[in-house]
Amino acid sequence: MKDLISIIVPVYNVENYLKECLDSILNQTYQNIEVIIIDDGSTDNSSKICDEYAKKDKRIQVIHQQNSGLSVARNNGIKLSKGKYLSFIDSDDIIHSQMIELLHQEIKKNKCDISICKYQLFTEKYIEKQIEYKVKVMNQIEFLKNLMIDQEISSHACNKLYKKELFKKVTYPVGKKYEDIGTTYKLGLNADSICYLNIELYGYRIRKNSIVNNLKKETLLDYIDMINKRYNDIINKKPELKDYLDMNRINATTRYFLEIIRNNKKTLLQDNDLKEKLSKELQISKKLIRKETKKINSLKQNIANCILIISPKLFFIIMNMFYKIKNN
Repeated sequence: MKDLISIIVPVYNVENYLKECLDSILNQTYQNIEVIIIDDGSTDNSSKICDEYAKKDKRIQVIHQQNSGLSVARNNGIKLSKGKYLSFIDSDDIIHSQMIELLHQEIKKNKCDISICKYQLFTEKYIEKQIEYKVKVMNQIEFLKNLMIDQEISSHACNKLYKKELFKKVTYPVGKKYEDIGTTYKLGLNADSICYLNIELYGYRIRKNSIVNNLKKETLLDYIDMINKRYNDIINKKPELKDYLDMNRINATTRYFLEIIRNNKKTLLQDNDLKEKLSKELQISKKLIRKETKKINSLKQNIANCILIISPKLFFIIMNMFYKIKNN
């Protein structure tokens, strides 16, 4: 008998996208699934849509809870799951009809603990890619190096299939944004091997009101906190990854300032707490940057890092000009 796979779908006020998402899950070629929908206190028609779908398909279980955030929704879904494997789908996204089948096929074939696919960005219409891909199998260290580079593998929770046992002592941090950054590496530390499929099977919808396009002080502080906790945790467990961790932390500091510029939120720098935190990260980056970290980075990233460290004012002038040109 085929393995049961639990698909966890946190839902909050996504009435315009939810049906597309659920249809893409229910129409998977791999049918032995349970769909656990956690309605996180929606105030639109999302709750009603969830219940309607549960009546139509016995594989769906709906839990309505008070609004508690994405981490609580995912954690509750994990507790309720009965599958050998888990996958998370955001309720405004769409997945390829063969995503679960292919991720399961490769995780079994290669005897891995996690399988990962690429994701495809879209705004309105999601178009399925033709099935043609190669598989790369990594050990724990290779996975963590790749995660720090953030090219093939990212911290996103949703384009992956996990053995449920990886979550025995791992939960998503409650009350935090960028909770994936604070969690995915822990699952990697629990895994022996990970396989990567170089094909876009997950459709990631870009929305104007998403976290990454709605920058606030609290969001940025959470971002910094998650990066720092990940840095400290991995370097204590895997000191041999120091160069990659240092490089990632330097790049993250540049990203904090880029997000402020991209979101046109320079006023955030008037907040003393955030200003002090960013100043501290800049000082740390100055100490960490060296030949070894530069070797790992692209030339473009190294230039951006160096400009920021030497002169934040010049960095703001250059990047403001870049985004103005890009948006015109």
